Amino acid sequence: MRYVTDLKKATLAEFDEVEADWRDSAEGWLREFEESLPAPEELDTLDADDALGAVESAVMANVVLAQSIEGDTIEWGKVAMARIKARAKAASK
Repeated sequence: MRYVTDLKKATLAEFDEVEADWRDSAEGWLREFEESLPAPEELDTLDADDALGAVESAVMANVVLAQSIEGDTIEWGKVAMARIKARAKAASK
């Protein structure tokens, strides 16, 4: 993801490109989250210790993913606000 500090003199098209990239990333995060969760049927095929381990692994992986998503979402908000300001500035010219 490009950060707002990299977009000081960005055009609206560049902001739109960053937005599209972020949305692609967000879709990937959702797939990654969903794919990492073992299904109940899958857990039923494991003994209790292995099933607990699979759940614990999925939880830890998704906690790390969530922390990454949080940082990128905050940065997306900054980029979105900068785009709105750039659009308003362009409209006032």
